[in-house]
Amino acid sequence: MKQLKVKHKITADFVLDLYEKAQKAEGEKKEELLKQVAFFSQNIGCYLAKAVSPSNTSLSSSHSSE
Repeated sequence: MKQLKVKHKITADFVLDLYEKAQKAEGEKKEELLKQVAFFSQNIGCYLAKAVSPSNTSLSSSHSSE
């Protein structure tokens, strides 16, 4: 199973910040940021995660008694 580390929850504010950054950029960087804005705007409520290597993680679990 692949281990993931959550980097950001994709929110409207996250997308707006990225859009503002794109407006200040130029050329290919601006185009790339605008593509990211379009992608993330369709995935609001999801999480942006990064794969981590198994050697850098420690597994732990918590269980509730509900």
